[in-house]
Amino acid sequence: MAMGETSNSENPPNDEAIKTWQVNPDRLTLMHQKIANTPRILSRSAGKSSCCIFTVPQRLVQINGPSYQPHIVSVGPYHHGDPNLNMIQEHKWRFLGTLLKRTQISLESILRAVQPLEARARECYSSAIHISTDEFVEMLAVDGCFIIELLRKFGGVVAFESDDPLLSLSWVYSFFLRDLIRLENQIPFFILQCLFDLTRMPGDESGHTLSILSLIFFNNALQRPDEFVDRFRHLTGKHLLDLLRLTFIPDGYEEAKQSNHTNTHVIQCISKLRRAGIKLRPGNIEESFLVVKFRHGVIEMPTITIDDFMSCFLLNCVAYEQCHRDCSKHMTTYATFLDCLVNTAKDVEYLCDKNIIENYFGTDAEIARFINNLGKDVSFDIDMCYLSELFNEVNDYYKNHWHVHWASFKYTYFNTPWSFISALAAFVLLVLTVAQTLLAHERDDVGEEDEHCGGRGHDDSCGVHGDVEGEHCDGPCGVKNERHGDHGRGPCGVRGDHGRGSCGVRGDVADETRGDGGHEVAEHFSHRGGEHSIFSPHLRTSDHFHSVTSSRLKRVRRISETW
Repeated sequence: MAMGETSNSENPPNDEAIKTWQVNPDRLTLMHQKIANTPRILSRSAGKSSCCIFTVPQRLVQINGPSYQPHIVSVGPYHHGDPNLNMIQEHKWRFLGTLLKRTQISLESILRAVQPLEARARECYSSAIHISTDEFVEMLAVDGCFIIELLRKFGGVVAFESDDPLLSLSWVYSFFLRDLIRLENQIPFFILQCLFDLTRMPGDESGHTLSILSLIFFNNALQRPDEFVDRFRHLTGKHLLDLLRLTFIPDGYEEAKQSNHTNTHVIQCISKLRRAGIKLRPGNIEESFLVVKFRHGVIEMPTITIDDFMSCFLLNCVAYEQCHRDCSKHMTTYATFLDCLVNTAKDVEYLCDKNIIENYFGTDAEIARFINNLGKDVSFDIDMCYLSELFNEVNDYYKNHWHVHWASFKYTYFNTPWSFISALAAFVLLVLTVAQTLLAHERDDVGEEDEHCGGRGHDDSCGVHGDVEGEHCDGPCGVKNERHGDHGRGPCGVRGDHGRGSCGVRGDVADETRGDGGHEVAEHFSHRGGEHSIFSPHLRTSDHFHSVTSSRLKRVRRISETW
């Protein structure tokens, strides 16, 4: 481009150029043709409620890979004619032959029964089906009869041939289970019901409905009780995936008809919820895993087994709910709930330890990745979902600061046995320290009392010498004698019965160790003792003699010598 020139994009046409511009008639004709043409990709019935079989959005395919495409058997038009699935295509014709032979029904009768349902069946597919009427009817008849025969044989209504090659392929059955619940691999349930009724044998004594046979077939992977399956005898769905999905939606857990405008928010992961004191507990195993409850800080969740079948089922249920406008969003809500709880492999490990998840899928990290992808790029009205009330209750509990602090304390000190033992040891040490302090304080008080009242083995004003121990003071200098020896061993022994010192003294009798002076000594002390006399009421206690100080004993000795 030469200097000074500008591109057309930099110089948009001015008003004068717009007025003089002429519409290209050929381009105009081509645009009218595109408007009139039948859509090549999108079906005209894509927006109707009858549309129930979809091609999975490309974004979900990018996230979850080949989980939506069949692996060994194609059903319906989306993967019809796939060369990678030709092996089972041959078995379809073999199953159709055995069905016609057993029932004695002509192939023409089957085609005539299906043909009136062609237009209705085409409306079930979101993408345009570019195959002729004859080919479309043939496809529905062959695929439908194959599924009916498969359900009857695995349900025990019709026996397998002894040389049936499918019996020797043990891996085939698990692939059949998964391929028949893939969203893109479905035919309408009313086509199956038509063929089932047409080919029912008069002598069929099983009494099984098409719904029961279908659920028995899938129950080999789900392992639900037979009485649980029998409750859905008359249940019908739009196709096999929808039929199985409906059996998991519990009564009383319907979605709200209109939004309550509560500004509901999703919850935190389980690691953060635990720090707020929220616990998880497995619920009733007989209930659907969709039955999630929250009571008194505990989330109750029935155990969910995650394996190859369940992972395929959940992914295709979420894709179905995302595409079908009139379908409830129970599986999408549950997938989002799991996605909220799980952030890391540690969260999965905790859920497995609590028997919330039974892992037959892979490592904890693989389960975490699957759950996070399951809830990625999905949309639903959280204010109207069946778990909206639970989300609000959990968030209210989580935001309570008291719950957070109390749970943090328990998590810090009682989360493991070692932390509990450490906390217990610290508590015991604290108790012992307090006890030691109290005992030391009490000992100091006793020492002070001994100082005042004589204590043990001191010659103070009220002390007791030798084997006589003071227990308490009755008076200013009175000390109660706790131990009574047979002999008083001081200079003037004091004893319960006799005094045997140099001058024995007794409560009212003095031994005549020194002549007849005993009574005079007693009288002398009874008159002169006063407040400190050994016969004073202040010093005398029943059945016990009181001690006197060493100075008083010396005075007794001097008076005795004088007498």
